[in-house]
Amino acid sequence: MVSPAKAEPVSLDTLLAALHEDRQKAAEILLQLRLKLTTVFESRGFADAPELVDRTLDRAARKAAEGADLHHRPFPFFYGIARLIAFEAHRQQNRRSTQEDRLQEIQSMAPLPGEEPRLVCFRRCLDNLPEVGRELLWSYFDHAQSSRIAHRKQLAEGLAISEVALRLRIHRLRTQLADCLGRCLADETNSTGNDSRE
Repeated sequence: MVSPAKAEPVSLDTLLAALHEDRQKAAEILLQLRLKLTTVFESRGFADAPELVDRTLDRAARKAAEGADLHHRPFPFFYGIARLIAFEAHRQQNRRSTQEDRLQEIQSMAPLPGEEPRLVCFRRCLDNLPEVGRELLWSYFDHAQSSRIAHRKQLAEGLAISEVALRLRIHRLRTQLADCLGRCLADETNSTGNDSRE
C-alpha cells in the first residue's frame, strides 16, 4: 500500500508528464497555470484561493492519470476544473449558513436583538408549521441570490408542480407564519398587560 507521502510526487510527476514531454517546460507551464488559477479564484472573492488551486491541480492530476490529454490548450482544461471547484466551494459556504440566514426574505418577521417575546413567537410559529411546509420554506430560501432562480425551478420540478404553484404555496406558508406571529404577539402583549395590572 502506498503511503500518502509517497503518493503526492507520483501525482505531480503524472501531471507534469501530461503537460509536456520536457519536465522543465512542464514545470514552467504548471507555474503559469497556478498563477492564472490563483487570479481566477481571487477575482471570485475566495479568500482561500491557494487551497482551491491545490484542489484544482490535484483533480487535474487524477484526470491525467486516467489518460486525459493536457498537451493542447491546457488552461481551458484547468479552468473547467476550477469552475467546478468554485461551484463546490460556494455550495459548502451556503451549507454553513444558519437557518435564519437562509430565510432572508422573511426576516422582516424575525425578531430584532432584545425582542424576546417576538423571538419566542417566531420560533413557536415556525414549529407550528407542518414539517413539510417548514422544510419547503428552508429549501426555497436556501441558496445565494445568484443561483436562487435555477434552484427554485428544480424545486418545483421535484414537487411536480409549476413555478407559479410553488410561489403560491410559499406565499400561503408565509401568510400562515405572519398570521400566527401576529396572534402570538397579541397574546404576549395582553398577557404582559394583565400581569402589570395585577
